Amino acid sequence: RIQNFPQGLRAIESPSQPNSPETVEPGINYTHAPQVWALGHTGEGIVVAGADTGFRWTHNAIKPHYRGWDGVTADHDYNWHDSIHDSSGNPCG
Repeated sequence: RIQNFPQGLRAIESPSQPNSPETVEPGINYTHAPQVWALGHTGEGIVVAGADTGFRWTHNAIKPHYRGWDGVTADHDYNWHDSIHDSSGNPCG
C-alpha cells in the first residue's frame, strides 16, 4: 500500500568527491589484503582483467592504478576492450 508523506523529502548534499571511499570496502578486509600489504606485496606488475561492460576506469579507486593512465592522459591500447561500442555491425551496439 502506498502512503503519502506530508513532510516531503529532505534534500541531501552530494559529496564533493563522490568516488572517494569513506570506509574500507568489506572485500578488502575479507581477503585479508592489509595483512598481505604488510608483508610487502603490493600487486605491482599484476594486470587484473574483467569481461563486463560495467567497468569505469575513471573511478577514483581504479584510475591511479590503471595501466593506461600516466597521470595526464589515457592510453587505452591493449588496456581496454569494448565489444559493444567499437565494432560496426555489432548487434549489441
